[in-house]
Amino acid sequence: ANSMEIFRKHRVKFISSQEAFDTGSAYGEMVMQILMVFAQFERSSIIDRITQAYAHRSEMGFYMGGNCPYGFQLIPWEIHGIRTKKLQPLPEEAAVVQKIFETYAEKLISLRRLQTILIEENRNDGQWTTSKLSSLLKNPIYVRADSEIYGYFEERGVQIKSELALFDGSCGAQLYGRSKHDPTLSDWSDMKLVLLSHEGLVDSDTWLKCQHKLERNRQFGSSFSNGTSWLAGKVVCASCGHGMTTVKGSPRKDG
Repeated sequence: ANSMEIFRKHRVKFISSQEAFDTGSAYGEMVMQILMVFAQFERSSIIDRITQAYAHRSEMGFYMGGNCPYGFQLIPWEIHGIRTKKLQPLPEEAAVVQKIFETYAEKLISLRRLQTILIEENRNDGQWTTSKLSSLLKNPIYVRADSEIYGYFEERGVQIKSELALFDGSCGAQLYGRSKHDPTLSDWSDMKLVLLSHEGLVDSDTWLKCQHKLERNRQFGSSFSNGTSWLAGKVVCASCGHGMTTVKGSPRKDG
């Protein structure tokens, strides 16, 4: 369809060597339009089938593929008589994950400071950057999901596919879907959450402390790059741990 638009723009006629039509005639143009409509319908149908299958398998607790999260390995597993794979904690990496959450949950620990600590303790085997650390900390696959986790996502409008009774503080959860906006901000309406069958690595209290801290710190994300004051991002509040920020405004006039 896109190619046909380009052809029309440049007054190029399309003639098929195998099908009996060409766009140089009204009949050929009609046949082309009909074929494109059916092609688009088939494309949409395939997308719908894949989406429904993905959602169904997710709701059954299947791990839905992609790169294996740090701290886990994939092992053969069977759910409802269907062969699949399951996440299993790797002891050494799981210890690093727990260290990351416990350290970041502490007061005055920033992502940059967390990165430095991991390097100093020779735990930088994941080649951690602040971006990677942030992504790991936001991932509910590591939490031992309980009713508090259920409530956290419910408040944000996430569609929770597993029953509340299943949130017993043992298994991790998977967040999937696509939002029109950044799901790390405020619009989670297109996101879905489902419990998986693997053992979580972090208790809900520590995981939630990290989420609330990340949410607060997003308001101060530009502190270190703020060019209006050399103190921005360097002076830290002893009470809340936030770096100093500056706000542009008009000069104050005395009198």
